[in-house]
Amino acid sequence: LSAGPIALDEVVAGGQVAQVGDNPGGVDIGFLHGNEAVGEYFLVENRQQTGYDAALPGCGLVVWHVDETSFGNFDESRRLVDVEAANEAVFADGGFADDGDPWPGSSGATRFDTTTTPDSRRNDGRPTGVSLSGFDAACAPTMHTTVDPGGGSEPPS
Repeated sequence: LSAGPIALDEVVAGGQVAQVGDNPGGVDIGFLHGNEAVGEYFLVENRQQTGYDAALPGCGLVVWHVDETSFGNFDESRRLVDVEAANEAVFADGGFADDGDPWPGSSGATRFDTTTTPDSRRNDGRPTGVSLSGFDAACAPTMHTTVDPGGGSEPPS
């Protein structure tokens, strides 16, 4: 995939998955590679207060940070799976889920990249260049955002 914005207009609740970047090696052999990005990636999921999720405290796009080179969530600085909460700038990481976790959240967060809190950096602190912006303001079965997978080393300009 080449770098540049991608509009995820067709990702709907309970529906489709769009891969915007490679994850060479994946979980099974990622630890064998010296490649700095193997096994670490972001997932974006549309979560709405319907069906099984009716009791969620909020709705919107949930950004998951997955690091398959980690062995669990016991290390706060390098979790296997972590939610990059939209309101993390207001409420420190940890604690219970709230209506500010999904994007744009109750805090009205507008951007997720290597310069924001939370950020799209790798767990070792190096920038990924990944950027999300243009989040729909209201929750809906179809949510929109613009994804820039970046070049893997520098934040978008």
